[in-house]
Amino acid sequence: MSSHNFQPRPWTVPESKVLLEDGSRTVNLQIVDICEDNTTSTTYTKPKDALEALTAKPIKTTKIRIISVYSRRTIAPLDITSHLLERIFTTYSIHADFADVVSSFGQDPNIAEGSSNNATIYNNDSGDCEVSYQIRYNEKPNRGGRSEWSLRHTGVFHKHDANVDLDVFILLHPVRDPTIRHALVALEGATDTAQTKRREICDNPFRVHTSLFACYFDNWRWYLRYLGKRFAEENDMAMVVKPEQTQPNSSYLRVQRLRNTNDLVIFSRACCSGNLDLLTRLGGSPLMALSNLDEIYAHQSKMKGYIESSDVLKGRIQNSIDLVGYTLTLHNQLEAVKVDKELRDLTRKLKKLTQDTVDDSATVKVITFLSAIYLPGSFIGTLYGMNFFLFDEESNKLRISPDFWIFLATWLPLTLFTGCIYMLILYMDSRVKHKRFRWPWQMKPTEDDDDLLQPLSRVKVC
Repeated sequence: MSSHNFQPRPWTVPESKVLLEDGSRTVNLQIVDICEDNTTSTTYTKPKDALEALTAKPIKTTKIRIISVYSRRTIAPLDITSHLLERIFTTYSIHADFADVVSSFGQDPNIAEGSSNNATIYNNDSGDCEVSYQIRYNEKPNRGGRSEWSLRHTGVFHKHDANVDLDVFILLHPVRDPTIRHALVALEGATDTAQTKRREICDNPFRVHTSLFACYFDNWRWYLRYLGKRFAEENDMAMVVKPEQTQPNSSYLRVQRLRNTNDLVIFSRACCSGNLDLLTRLGGSPLMALSNLDEIYAHQSKMKGYIESSDVLKGRIQNSIDLVGYTLTLHNQLEAVKVDKELRDLTRKLKKLTQDTVDDSATVKVITFLSAIYLPGSFIGTLYGMNFFLFDEESNKLRISPDFWIFLATWLPLTLFTGCIYMLILYMDSRVKHKRFRWPWQMKPTEDDDDLLQPLSRVKVC
């Protein structure tokens, strides 16, 4: 059933930081021997002492041996050397598949492996069984930091030999003080509660698995509640913000926080799916001692509930993200309407200003036209002085000179010539500007001028 052929271990890769170097002077390994009468627990910090303890056989009354390997923190290497871990594999004939579980330590839990439990279960007709897997859960680190919760995973190996009255467990912990450690301490002592728990575990060693599940799986309820609280705070703000009051920067930050929460929910669902797959496989085992454990089905039902809660929370977060986006879009539309109204008002004012300018221009043209009529006469009068008007001293009256016709013969043609020159200038100006020619006394353009006029550039020359 076991595969003991030599093969390279994943932690032997030079870039790997799963284990301590072989020259390390300290390790952190604990051996717990459980029998019906008592429980002994010893922690080893020196590689030499740990090696001797692993080599020594437990006493005959020992029913369960639990070897725990600890880590300083989740992303730190396991506190055990490669040489010492190889001795554990060879001494207890550990299946090679458990090496994949070992290799998942010493690094951040990869989001791409959230649903992976690396579970392998081997059974045979004689009742022998080997189980290896890892479970994922969340815990409050109680060390401060940006996040209230930390994602963690624990590695488990169980070797059950029907011919040998000893079950061996290997537990890989991401911290130095895991919750299961306190559960194992509770087995020590001579109290009725401790004796009852020891008897139950010795009668069915597979209860160690359910003890692990009880220590960690229920944390998903409180973690999802924590994510729900984060969502509720952002959702309340999104529900009360009015479109005209929203700000692009605040909307972006709200969407950013909601998407971060949504990512955590999606990863939580993946982890719970991996745990549910593990529970399903354990519950379907042909070993009656394992499949008859009611706790497995209870945890399986809870895990399904966590997955459904994650799905509901994911949908609500997405709705809130959409609401923030719709609110920002409506805000932009309102701003566009406001700008359009301001542009309309500005256009109306500019049109009125242009009309006033046109009116003033028409007035100036009339004055210019009148001046063109009077200026030639004024010029001629100045030119000829008072020679066309004589003062009769006898009658005290002005008398027109017989040569007055000379003034008229000069003034009238000059005035007509000046007017023609002015009209010619206006006509040429309208041609250059592609406008309809208007007489100086036309104060305002007609209403259909714009429709009647066509730019000369568009007139087709035949």
